[in-house]
Amino acid sequence: MREHQHTGLVIQVDETRIQVLETAKANNLEPYGYLTQILKALPYADTVEKIEALLPWNFKKMASAE
Repeated sequence: MREHQHTGLVIQVDETRIQVLETAKANNLEPYGYLTQILKALPYADTVEKIEALLPWNFKKMASAE
């Protein structure tokens, strides 16, 4: 039973990762670069606003503002 629950969690994580990358593509972001940048920024995102700025549809605005 435990292995089955763990397998379900792995599948869910993989689906979420794919959704994030597909959303990045839909927002004209290069998936690897986007993922690399958000993983570097995420530890410093200590407010809701900072986390929301890392979402693909907001990240494009942030990246173009730099």
